[in-house]
Amino acid sequence: MKQPPSVLLAGAGAHGFNTYCRQVLPRLAGLGKIRLAGVVEPVAESRERARTELGLQPDQVWENGREALERAQAQIVIVATPYFAHEELCLAAAERGLALFIEKPVSDTLAGVWRIVEAVRRAGVKAAVNMSARFEEEKIRFGRLLRSGVIGRVDYVFCRMAWNHEANARYRADAPHPYLMEAGVHALDMLREYAGGRPERVFNLTWPTPGNVFEGNANAVVSMTMDNGARAVLEGSWTLRAVTHSWRNEYIRADGSEGSLLLDHRRIQILRGREESESGLAVREVWPEQVGLTSTDLLLERFVDWVEERCDQHPTDLEDNLQCMALLFAALASAERRTELSVPAYLEECREAES
Repeated sequence: MKQPPSVLLAGAGAHGFNTYCRQVLPRLAGLGKIRLAGVVEPVAESRERARTELGLQPDQVWENGREALERAQAQIVIVATPYFAHEELCLAAAERGLALFIEKPVSDTLAGVWRIVEAVRRAGVKAAVNMSARFEEEKIRFGRLLRSGVIGRVDYVFCRMAWNHEANARYRADAPHPYLMEAGVHALDMLREYAGGRPERVFNLTWPTPGNVFEGNANAVVSMTMDNGARAVLEGSWTLRAVTHSWRNEYIRADGSEGSLLLDHRRIQILRGREESESGLAVREVWPEQVGLTSTDLLLERFVDWVEERCDQHPTDLEDNLQCMALLFAALASAERRTELSVPAYLEECREAES
């Protein structure tokens, strides 16, 4: 009988430990879908905590990524290190023919993303990105409703995802764009999915808030145009003093040719008509379906199935996510250059620089 694939977790810090060590990996191992090859983590305390939680032997944990790749005999590598450390590990793993499940963002620069994409293509390995927010229960339902045509042609999508993250994100205090790189990237991914098409143009208005822990721009209003003509806007912040639409409580509205679809604090409503008309605004509540697995549980299990050829595609494969990464880094460049940018042209600029 064929053994399930062996999985190496690279990165057992706060996110790696809480998401993978405590939740996702034990569940998949318990189902017999994976075997645990080990953990690589440079911080001794975090490494030992992960080893204990997963029930690993001392020779199944490593401090160094390259040593782990040589000794772990893994088929799949989960890259949950800080994003500025992704590239080296991804390139080394792809060169060894290992499948990659990568935390967002794929790298800290678009050039780094492109080098990873090229390495994956050369090696012919499978790679996907953990864009988990789009696969939360209410987001899955929202996307399905839009694709069903419930509001006709989608013309505009707006998302407000904003809260105060100073206490929990001090490790990004000196980052130039902490909100967009860590949280806003999820919103950009949702907006491009809901608007449809590929990102065409982007303008990013971003700014710092005096007197908070973030030295960089922790606030952003990003407007984008898709190649199908739809528009989308993200309003986001990590420095609010009055929080109304935090993580999992976002306000997302899609306006279409036959009405609007609203997601607010996990409640979904279909809106039609006009408030000032005699018949008034028609509001129909739509409750999220029970969809089974969600978020990282869904995406990693689907990835294992894809690697094992039990399915022929993955919803967040690296090739598709390249469009999200191009949108993210074009938005950051737009803020720096203070002008609207063409997303395809910015990606091509990066490709040419790397060729």
